[in-house]
Amino acid sequence: MANRLNISFDSDMLESISAEFDLRAPNKEALRQLVFTLDGDYDPTVMQVLNLATGVGKTYLMAAFVEYLRRQGVGNVVIVTPGKTVQNFTPGSSRYITGSALPPEVVTPQDYSAWIARQNGPVQLAFGRETPMLAFIFNIQQLIAPKSDEGDTLGGTQDAMRRKPRRFDENAGVLFDYLKGLDDLVVIADESHLYGSSAVAFNAALRELDPAAAIGLTASVDKKTDHVIYELSLIHI
Repeated sequence: MANRLNISFDSDMLESISAEFDLRAPNKEALRQLVFTLDGDYDPTVMQVLNLATGVGKTYLMAAFVEYLRRQGVGNVVIVTPGKTVQNFTPGSSRYITGSALPPEVVTPQDYSAWIARQNGPVQLAFGRETPMLAFIFNIQQLIAPKSDEGDTLGGTQDAMRRKPRRFDENAGVLFDYLKGLDDLVVIADESHLYGSSAVAFNAALRELDPAAAIGLTASVDKKTDHVIYELSLIHI
């Protein structure tokens, strides 16, 4: 089992980040509760779920949380998403969420360049002595293990997408093995309620990654199985 995340609850840092990302009050409270939980005696094998109604700004909360992790010294985050989250972390995109003092360097199965550069040389520090976080953004199919390791990685089939992160790259190694070897890995499952049909395979991939913390953001929890640490409906806004 992975060790717990080594971060602390810093009220001043939370206030600063909440202001910089212009978080609404519910998201500010959700961020505080999430950090409070991760500074405590949580179980790394259990996903910490935030139940947030559609339209409250889950993506802003996620971006603010990633920035908090960076300022606390966490270097790697995996974001599992069904949508266009890559654009939220890409400066210049119309969907980019401003607020981060040092935007993360995004790695996707289609673009390993930031990860390869980090593996093969010192970080080029364009922001003084600070190091950008690596944000690995996958969709659910890219995270799940393929039925067979043999075959291509370039096609559009599910198994082709699933093989690439687990296939050796001559420039940097095996991406999935790199992630498994991290002691500060945080996995964020955006819209986690959408993974129901792939829940068994997704949970198997999570166990294999063995992150220090797994966070679920959803608008539709399963009361029987989800470990909910914060809940907000539109009637509370």
